[in-house]
Amino acid sequence: MRQKSVNGWKNRETWAVALWIDNTEAEQTHWRERAQRKLGGHFYKEGAIASLAENLRDTFEEHSPISENNIYDDLLNGALEAVDWYEIATHLMEGLK
Repeated sequence: MRQKSVNGWKNRETWAVALWIDNTEAEQTHWRERAQRKLGGHFYKEGAIASLAENLRDTFEEHSPISENNIYDDLLNGALEAVDWYEIATHLMEGLK
């Protein structure tokens, strides 16, 4: 099945995570500050984006409410695997000056 883009994002899963990050000023500030630190620690912007993407994925997976092996956990894992973390990290980096 072919994934459809949603509101300019690669797919619904990526859009949903990006929407939640942009949902509150605290989340925006938190992830923009992380993006700024990553950018300051890498010579190449692509390296900073890749590092931030990995950080995003790890953080969201760590905070996942998965507790049992059931269909809902499988569905949530599938959704998290579909997120384009690099696209979100790139978006966050583009917001920096």
